[in-house]
Amino acid sequence: MKKLFLLIFISFCLSACSVGPRTITYDVASLTEDHTIGIISNPFSATGVLFSRFKIFTTETLCRIHLKLFGYPLLNSKIPPISKQRSYLDKDKLNKWLDKNTKKSVKGDIRILMSGEKFFPILENDILKAQKYVNVHTYIFDNDEYGVFFANLLKKKSETVKVKIISDLLGSAIAWENSDKNEETTNIETQNIFSYLTENSAIRLRKSRNIWLASDHTKMIAIDGEKVFFGGMNIGNEYRYDWRDMMFEVKGDITDEFQKIFDRSWYKYSIFGDIVHFFRNKLHLNTAKVDTGKTNFHLLRTTAFKHEIYNAQIQAARRAKHHIYVENPYIWNELFLYELCAARNRGVDVRVTIPGVFDVETFSGINKGVANILLKHGVRIFVYPGVSHIKAASFDGWVCFGTANYDDLSFHKNFEVNLATSDPVFSKRFEQEILLDGQNISSELKESYDIEISDMISYQLKDYL
Repeated sequence: MKKLFLLIFISFCLSACSVGPRTITYDVASLTEDHTIGIISNPFSATGVLFSRFKIFTTETLCRIHLKLFGYPLLNSKIPPISKQRSYLDKDKLNKWLDKNTKKSVKGDIRILMSGEKFFPILENDILKAQKYVNVHTYIFDNDEYGVFFANLLKKKSETVKVKIISDLLGSAIAWENSDKNEETTNIETQNIFSYLTENSAIRLRKSRNIWLASDHTKMIAIDGEKVFFGGMNIGNEYRYDWRDMMFEVKGDITDEFQKIFDRSWYKYSIFGDIVHFFRNKLHLNTAKVDTGKTNFHLLRTTAFKHEIYNAQIQAARRAKHHIYVENPYIWNELFLYELCAARNRGVDVRVTIPGVFDVETFSGINKGVANILLKHGVRIFVYPGVSHIKAASFDGWVCFGTANYDDLSFHKNFEVNLATSDPVFSKRFEQEILLDGQNISSELKESYDIEISDMISYQLKDYL
């Protein structure tokens, strides 16, 4: 455990080097609040999370040792050709496995909203038309030009409907200091956007807790119980204008499952978190299902005690026979990396798209090491010329997408939500519009990266982030 805490300390120090003193103040204040008020409010779940951390650390460490000694060495050193057989994983068997090990599938309708340019105008218009409530659940609520604009939109709307916001102080505070700011719209009044949101408005805001360095990485907006937007985008300039990212508009029965996630988080982050969460869960009434929607979805979660996103995609990778396409900025989990290499070793067409520009530059060296490992085992690597924040994968047409990265935080520690489906019509469109499009606008990596000492140091942090 000494090594774990040493690496966390190094990670914090490296991050601190790239931010200003105000951010460090927010970091210290947030972590102090999270580990005092947060633990007092959630004594039972905080204790359970701590035990879960030790269990995860032990099992993941043993897994990495096993892969190093008995996994990678047993892979064929000669890269096999791509299989020409048109066989695919058995989606019915995978869906039955998901029904048994997660929750049964729920019907819904979905629309892909690729890029902030497409997503945010639709979101803004739907917020203006809201009649009952707007619930915003985001990891980062920035104080840049678009963050202030969006805050003003919500403040104005809170005059006529209920507006609730859940956001993460630690994640937001780092963004507050690092983002490019327009001095005309960002000033001392909006430096702490949380205070600005609740000042002279009816908005109710609760901060998510980073107990034991886990974050609520959920990103979704629920409107009037009729639709939910979810995906990879936070609130800020880079998501609105700059980065390659995606969101989804969801309707039908599945919206009730998203609303439950918001409600439970809202109770959990109250001052009497565990107690309120327990009783509210007991009283929560399910919306009657009327099978509204054309597509069956499995809603997959990551919590301290549920690792559904991780387990489902490991299963899918092991069962894949034809192709695996992945686009994600943080493909760091060792077992998932191994399963990609193992799939390619049995003739599966495995392709991975990573960003050429990293949103957290301190750890950009990790992706160089990851790319070199995958390239060594025959996986095709595509490098997007900018920041890609896409979090998506297809395993023979079984697609999984949402808020989760492919690192230990998103697979085991954070609060995350993904959707998965094998619907042939949607899956084909998903592959074409997101995964294959990402490959087409990227450059294929043909030679391994040169690794510097700083890259080697950051790569050692991979297994603990």
